[in-house]
Amino acid sequence: MSCRLDAVFFGLTGAALLVFRKRDPTAVKGMAMPGHPWTTGIFVLAFWTLALSTIRAVPEDAGMGVLLLLMGVPVYLYWKRR
Repeated sequence: MSCRLDAVFFGLTGAALLVFRKRDPTAVKGMAMPGHPWTTGIFVLAFWTLALSTIRAVPEDAGMGVLLLLMGVPVYLYWKRR
């Protein structure tokens, strides 16, 4: 199960890369990624497909994982205000 839960975070990491490169393309000058953004998009799609298949296969476990993630929202909002 933890291997599949990791898929969510791998997908989020790839998605964050897409967002950061879109916001400021000059920040990564000199760091070429072969096939970017297509290879990164395929990576994100693959891991989100794995995450969605986990939700379909074991919804109880996936629901508990989502609840754990949502428990962090109040903490984030608290720290964001400070």
